[in-house]
Amino acid sequence: HCQTCHMPAYRGEAASGGPIREDVHRHWFTGVGYALEPFRGIDRDAQIQRIEELLRNAVRMTTGVPIDVAAGDSLAFTVTVTNHRTGHAIPSGTSFTREMWLDVTVRDADGTELYRSGGLAANGDLLPQGLEYFGSRLLDANNDPTFFTWRAVGIDESKLLQFGQSRVATYALEVPVDAVSPLSVDVKLRFRPLPPELLRILDLEHLGAIEVFEMEEAAAVVMVN
Repeated sequence: HCQTCHMPAYRGEAASGGPIREDVHRHWFTGVGYALEPFRGIDRDAQIQRIEELLRNAVRMTTGVPIDVAAGDSLAFTVTVTNHRTGHAIPSGTSFTREMWLDVTVRDADGTELYRSGGLAANGDLLPQGLEYFGSRLLDANNDPTFFTWRAVGIDESKLLQFGQSRVATYALEVPVDAVSPLSVDVKLRFRPLPPELLRILDLEHLGAIEVFEMEEAAAVVMVN
């Protein structure tokens, strides 16, 4: 139910002075937006903490990484994201301003980065190389992406993760012959409610960096033979 995620239960009083109940629901109805600047005494840190808890329970991520690889050969692995619990597509709401993506890094034992996708540019934008992205795009009359509904004539929702759906991302890299064993494969499923590009367009960069939330994390070790 919606309440399961957005109105978590606790043990306490439903009303001041009332009896203690085992299943009282919070009325925050937490989404993924938070105050970008002080507003009427809102506790921004508490908002962010509740969003972290919401997103940490939203999907399931699994990896398929081999235990070893020969130097000079190709290392191939998969990351699967499943919307097994949330009763709607992810991202949702204004999905065309949400960003959810896989951040994948492979390093050898010396710390040399052998592969990266899902990294951020200096201005905070997502780097496109090998990016596995979840979200939608509003399209204007020229079929170009736009953030603004009054310019939109259509929407591309093909990158949303629907309820019950799994998406498998496949990665491959050539392992250098001088790579120092073992290799570490680190995967993060990350989320932020707004892209930095939108703040730049609206001249709101003074609001600072947008919070990036870690939805899921996984790590694996690959021996080089």
